[in-house]
Amino acid sequence: MKTIRKTISALLLAGVGITSIQAQNNSPQAWTLRQCIDYAIEHNIEIRQSANSVEANKVSVNTSKWTRLPNLSGSASQNWSWGRAASPIDNSYSDINSANTSFSLGANVPIFTGLQLSNQYSLAKLDLKAAIEDLNKAKEDIAINVTSAYLQVLFNQELSKVAHNQVNLSKDQLKRIQGLHGVGKASPSEVAEAQARVAQDEMTAIQSDNTHKLSLLDLTQLLELPTPEGFVLESPKEELEFESLTPPDDIYTQALAYKPSIKAAEYRLQGSLNSIRIAQSAFYPQLSFSAGLGSNYYTVSGRSGNSFGSQIKNNLNKYVGFNLSIPIFNRFSTRNRVRTARLQQIDLSLRLDNA
Repeated sequence: MKTIRKTISALLLAGVGITSIQAQNNSPQAWTLRQCIDYAIEHNIEIRQSANSVEANKVSVNTSKWTRLPNLSGSASQNWSWGRAASPIDNSYSDINSANTSFSLGANVPIFTGLQLSNQYSLAKLDLKAAIEDLNKAKEDIAINVTSAYLQVLFNQELSKVAHNQVNLSKDQLKRIQGLHGVGKASPSEVAEAQARVAQDEMTAIQSDNTHKLSLLDLTQLLELPTPEGFVLESPKEELEFESLTPPDDIYTQALAYKPSIKAAEYRLQGSLNSIRIAQSAFYPQLSFSAGLGSNYYTVSGRSGNSFGSQIKNNLNKYVGFNLSIPIFNRFSTRNRVRTARLQQIDLSLRLDNA
């Protein structure tokens, strides 16, 4: 892992240099490896999806963080009625038209939820960390893929140059043999052989050009470019210094410490314990506190009554209470949710081993 990063860094440093000269010559600007990687990271769809997932997990963390706060709500209603009914003023029945206005305000605070809320918050934070590592993995993968494709384009470009140089050499050789044939020092078969060699080298050059164009197309697709037209790469101007291979044990240790896919799997495995505890919280009683107040205003057409302010004040009512819910039997759904969470934990453990 460390060696790969150093190699990419060396390529990035080696690719800096001559774009301004090319711009002055009105030629297409050559892309350095750093420009290719930065452009791919910014425009790659998978990376953008991973970044969006990180933002969604941040929202989930924020939501879980504030679930301990009271839930406050208010309501208001206005009702009209007409016909024969009992008057709330003197309880007599008559044909009346009435109007009723009511207001209420209530709050509910969770006191004990079987540690469900705290475990949901911990799980949300671990999911966020895993999503960040997924994003890092996507960036690392695209950097490695772009580097590989970049080098493949340069390699195929050099092969194409070699193939065209070989065509020129074969043509020069053909001219020399044709000259010797003109003075009787080469046979017709030697001329035919030289002509066949030129034809073979020309075909090889065409194949090399096509391979180079295909590798260039692969790179532009990685960069999410609409077309490879005008897309030119800048060749490194310095020789790369490759370090000796890292021992396998060191590679394994570094992977455990730095590889995003392993860290993401570790965070998800840690979160599976919170998922089990969240499922188990349904075994415990749930206790909450509630409080509220309300009032109403009532009028009957044709009859005088207390003013709006007086009725609201006189009809004001308040309440406080505790709500206790004790699970007794829910058709084994809680038990099965716990079993499912444990199976998911085993699956995540296997994914970590396979990361």
